[in-house]
Amino acid sequence: MRIALLYGPTAAGFPPVGALTLSAIAKRMGVATEVVPLPAAQRRAEVAEALAGFDMVGFSTDCGTYPDAVLTARALRAARPDLPIVFGGPQATVTATQTMQAFPEVDLCVKGEAEQSFPELLRRLATGAEDWREVPGGVWRAGDGIESLPEPAMLADVDQVPLPDYAAFPTVGINGSIPLEVGRGCPYGCTFCSTNTFFKRRFRMKSSERVAADVASLTASYGVRHVDFIHDMFTVRRDFVEDICAAMARLPVSWNCSARTDRLDDALLSTMADAGCVGVYVGIETGSKRLQRSLKKNLNVDEAIAMVRRCQNFGIGVTASMIIGYPNETVEDLRETLLCAFELVRPHPSRQATGDVVLQLPFFAPLAGTPILDEASGFAFDGVPPSVVELGESQELSPEARALVEAHPGIFLAHYHPTGTEIARADYIVLMHVTSELTNMPEVMRHLAEREAKAFVDFLLRPGIARHRGPTQAATTAAVMEAFQSRPHARLSRGTVAAARQPVAAW
Repeated sequence: MRIALLYGPTAAGFPPVGALTLSAIAKRMGVATEVVPLPAAQRRAEVAEALAGFDMVGFSTDCGTYPDAVLTARALRAARPDLPIVFGGPQATVTATQTMQAFPEVDLCVKGEAEQSFPELLRRLATGAEDWREVPGGVWRAGDGIESLPEPAMLADVDQVPLPDYAAFPTVGINGSIPLEVGRGCPYGCTFCSTNTFFKRRFRMKSSERVAADVASLTASYGVRHVDFIHDMFTVRRDFVEDICAAMARLPVSWNCSARTDRLDDALLSTMADAGCVGVYVGIETGSKRLQRSLKKNLNVDEAIAMVRRCQNFGIGVTASMIIGYPNETVEDLRETLLCAFELVRPHPSRQATGDVVLQLPFFAPLAGTPILDEASGFAFDGVPPSVVELGESQELSPEARALVEAHPGIFLAHYHPTGTEIARADYIVLMHVTSELTNMPEVMRHLAEREAKAFVDFLLRPGIARHRGPTQAATTAAVMEAFQSRPHARLSRGTVAAARQPVAAW
């Protein structure tokens, strides 16, 4: 038997860990597997013809690329009407019934973790079982209705998950770095996050012995010098972190992880740094004290900023996420978030602090199944991607994808934006472009942070900022910077404004 596993684009071109893990499971069962990226619109028919001879095609789905997944499935169905087409992953999990009702080109959606359901699916397909769809977590059509089976219990021991089939990804380790899943789930209840829906707030961590063995294997096989630990919230259990640090201290690689700022302290940071940790990802998500409560993030913003500084003291770089555009965000909420962002990139007061701070300022994307949706007055679609950080300004939806998104808002809600906000949508788009562009221009950000952060934030929040929108994100940013400099008594140097006109690569 031969199957193909399709996946959407990943951050920074990293290997798709989920699809590669399923590939490893399949190959253990003697199933030939190919891992294939979702094709661009112009190559859809060509790729569908190439995959028509496979025995099954599975899709690892996410919210951003779900329209492309459906359209690729449609092309596959046209190329071979009897080809089994299966959707899994986070987006298929939360929209399984709707997907089966709307799209006859999809034969089966499998909800939840796949380690138990996927082998059963392959066994049934290999034996030609007529009931091959009836696997744990499966949702399928039966006559005019929809049938389903409960999701299997989540794995209690994630050491059972095999090492991903990295060899199936042609550029794995090419830059000396590789992602490695070290656990799953987050026990917190942030209302905007889809992790809770998929993993049911079940926190699990692999053993230090398993993590060390995997890292040693990757070092030997691919010459890896750095490992990105994949876990929604790595620092929740201090004892796990300390055990893994003890194991990593014996290995010649650096690593980074995710963390909540309130689950870090100097002693733990020292232990992590000594064990090779060079970076942490923290989701502060908003600088607004009001939104921290309503979103159930519940961080003290001042303490979060102080913890970022302490990470820098230990030589640990920080990537900090701050989301803009929440459904219930006020002008004052956004002002506090942007001021927090500029404070984070302000140069550290100590010259001994060597860790850098990198900002991510994505635009809010409403994720199906998340509690925050209940607080919104409504959503609309205007064709602008919800997050230029995730999708990029040049990656507009094709006409076919736009038609899908508009016809099925409940399935493709992540492409929509909240309505009834205090800030006009056109102004939000310019804010989104400028903040995204500036996160790639650290010198400009630091100049602003040191000299005129408050004035610049207030300028961005003026009603009508949309009049500066240009044909590209870079042009919009340059126009905004020029207008800001043209104010009476402006103190920002002409050099900084000129720098904002340069391509990002110039920095």
